[in-house]
Amino acid sequence: MRRLFSAVVLVGAGLSLGCQSYAEGVQVLCDAPNEADLAQVAPDQRFRVMADYLDDAVSNERVETLFEALAVKAPADKLAAVEAAQKEAGVTQCGFADELREFVKLETKARSGGRP
Repeated sequence: MRRLFSAVVLVGAGLSLGCQSYAEGVQVLCDAPNEADLAQVAPDQRFRVMADYLDDAVSNERVETLFEALAVKAPADKLAAVEAAQKEAGVTQCGFADELREFVKLETKARSGGRP
């Protein structure tokens, strides 16, 4: 009986500590610009610092897979993928998508020779 109780306690503790829902993981992704220490970070290093933060903060497998897939996508495709995840998860505010949106604007402007 004591073993059963111990097993139940351990399983219960594991569930409360290690399970991050998809919505929670997307919220962590979206909050990365606010949670990662970006105050003294150069603009070209912002995504690297957020990636380091997210490596530790995200434990949901689907969100980890999404984040890994972003590494090989074009900026506009990254934004579309994050916005789709945000919508699916029901997350209303997404600072990470805002950062990507700004990056896409800057990239588009650079490609057009500085014209808006």
